[in-house]
Amino acid sequence: MSRPDLSLKNKLKEYVELFNRDDEEIYSWDIPNAEALSWLEENAPLLECPDKTLESTYYFRWWTFRKHIKSTPDGVVVTEFVPAVPWESIYGTIVAPVGHHVDEGKWLKNRKDILEDYLKLFLSERSSPYVYSTWLCFSVYQYCRFINDFSFGTDNLDSLVSFYEKMAKEHETDEGLFWSVDNCDAMEVSISGSDMERKPTKGLRPTLNSYMAANAFAIGEFAKRAGREELSRKYFNEHTRIKELMFKRLFDGEFYKACHSADGGTSFVELEKLSVWNNARELIGYIPWCFDLVEKGHSGAFKHLNSKEGFLCQFGLTTAEQRHPRFLFGYRHSCLWNGYVWPFATTQTLNALRRVLETEENAEVSWDDYYRHLLSYADSHHRIMPDGKRVFWIDEVRHPWHDCWECRHVLESRGWPENHGPRERGKDYNHSTFCDLVLGGLLGIDFCDGELRAKPHLPEDWDYFKVENIWMGNTRYTVTFDRDGKRYGKGKGVIIEKQ
Repeated sequence: MSRPDLSLKNKLKEYVELFNRDDEEIYSWDIPNAEALSWLEENAPLLECPDKTLESTYYFRWWTFRKHIKSTPDGVVVTEFVPAVPWESIYGTIVAPVGHHVDEGKWLKNRKDILEDYLKLFLSERSSPYVYSTWLCFSVYQYCRFINDFSFGTDNLDSLVSFYEKMAKEHETDEGLFWSVDNCDAMEVSISGSDMERKPTKGLRPTLNSYMAANAFAIGEFAKRAGREELSRKYFNEHTRIKELMFKRLFDGEFYKACHSADGGTSFVELEKLSVWNNARELIGYIPWCFDLVEKGHSGAFKHLNSKEGFLCQFGLTTAEQRHPRFLFGYRHSCLWNGYVWPFATTQTLNALRRVLETEENAEVSWDDYYRHLLSYADSHHRIMPDGKRVFWIDEVRHPWHDCWECRHVLESRGWPENHGPRERGKDYNHSTFCDLVLGGLLGIDFCDGELRAKPHLPEDWDYFKVENIWMGNTRYTVTFDRDGKRYGKGKGVIIEKQ
């Protein structure tokens, strides 16, 4: 094999030129297409790997992420939609995808300049953190753990506590768990969350309860580091309490499910009394695994990811199991969580699978499963144009059986109604992660106590990969994997270099 061109900047340039050439740049903020190359070259980790579908999608997702970076009078923020939509908060921010934005953005060289302003906006309540369910506090913890500096969390500890207590007071129930509505989980019109008339009802859901448990854990960690032992014990106990109640109330022996109200109030149906109408496995049932809320030995739940009667479909993972009689039930709404394929949910599910594989030696799933679903997710990043050309694309929601972005298709067929946002509102949608799933998941790159480590989980036919431009503080790292040592000439296996 001939020695490759080791300049990944040339690879980045080729991809950016391709994306720019195929793009209709309708809206832009701080970093327009003309500046995308120089910005990404400076800030984003650069990747080379054998799988070109994965590699190209990786660069595409960084190319779209920078479109959402916006300077405001309150500092820099990250948006969900590029254009303005009627339901956004100040500066176009929406709290629902904050956790995904932090997971992705933490890999950027200029992460501090972006993420700390952005998180402060929600903690100050200048942008409302209460509109949607969110793992906001845990996102702060993930950011601080990654950079090995917990001062941002300890400095904002009182704001984190205030957020938690207000959210808890608004959503508490007599059972000790927290209610939410699927709409406010950013998961409108789900099978579990709508009644016979398809109206949303309050429910004990794996979503908000997982997020609150994770948020409590994060506050406990920050309080411990701040020397506030009593506060730390309180929130660690809260984390354990929610975790145990969730397992008792929402776990059916194999899967976490949502238990909604039968009368619209806060009296919730028992698991064993769920009607066929609402008793469904949904991808939200995997969310507890994202936050290490499930004891070992229950990885059998993940077998449904590999079943076409479960969640597996041609274009990814369906948000509800396909065997359910209400799968894709009819409803006049452009965004449905009744079985369509959502990158938001795919991200959460892959993170859940990743955590199981990282923590259980005898899991009933494998890294091959992770790679297969990640590759399917990567391949979904396209749109077939009217002239038949296939271009890179990310939007809101995909149809499970037809090669189209369903929400876009519905809105276009209705003439882009103004009350649903402007034309191509979902183009370059920023409601999920991808690059973190590659870097932290598949390639196993992480910072632990300030040191970069890499434990890849690669397919057997991968003989190499390279990631350069990974920054931690003032140190720049390059990680290479070379099975026989001939591609990069640096030795066999994983090599980590400081530059």
